[in-house]
Amino acid sequence: MDRNYGIGVFDSGVGGLTVASEINKLLPKEKIYYFGDTAHVPYGDKTPGQVYKYVKDIIEFLKTQKIKALVMACNTSSAIVLPRLNGEVKGIPTLGVIEFASRQALETTRNGKIGVVANPLTVSTGAYPENIKHLSLNGTRVFQQGCPRWVPLIEAGRVTGKDVEEVVAEDLKPLIESDIDTLIMGCTHYPFMMPTISKVMNHGIRVINPASALSLKLRDILEMSDLLSAEENPRHRFFVSGDPDSFRKVGETFYQKPIGKVEKVIL
Repeated sequence: MDRNYGIGVFDSGVGGLTVASEINKLLPKEKIYYFGDTAHVPYGDKTPGQVYKYVKDIIEFLKTQKIKALVMACNTSSAIVLPRLNGEVKGIPTLGVIEFASRQALETTRNGKIGVVANPLTVSTGAYPENIKHLSLNGTRVFQQGCPRWVPLIEAGRVTGKDVEEVVAEDLKPLIESDIDTLIMGCTHYPFMMPTISKVMNHGIRVINPASALSLKLRDILEMSDLLSAEENPRHRFFVSGDPDSFRKVGETFYQKPIGKVEKVIL
């Protein structure tokens, strides 16, 4: 495998740009090929069978772009599809976000009560409680909350304002009342809500965004395989299944740098 191959990153929409941004900061010489499945966002109201088909199609497309690693920057995909891939896509190391968020939360919690906000489908899989139970030996309790209204707001670029605060406060209330001291962002879209989350949440609650830990693991994998790129000014590419213009407008704000051309792909 060529060390100058790219890193494939995908999500249901703009949310995975939080992960792509962290990868870019840590590994600035790596090419990133990002796919946002904006024609099907959000995944939270889809069936597991639909999500599996979408993800398989995206993976097949990204493989045609010559990638050396694949990052599922999507909690729903990580919960439903990743376990069936056994950590690899035909020789390409594949990372998901759930394990990294679970480990970080266990290292962070002081009272053993961890909250998870995610879309209803991710919640229904039980992936976070299962991962945390598997990793924990001390009876940590996990409280989940489905937040189906968050992704549509974020995809529309609405992350602050009184109406958004009311939605976030209503969804966080059961978790706060459960006395959690650690909150997992169980969807890569949700870090975009941090200004509002911080405003309505108890400031003693620590928030877990797995993007940083995942990026460090990716670097370790590439380094051990002698696949770290030394390319200067690598070209990133952005693909969507929906409207390129709307993705660019919202995405550049969240990626924290210009995205440039966005290519539409029909899978």
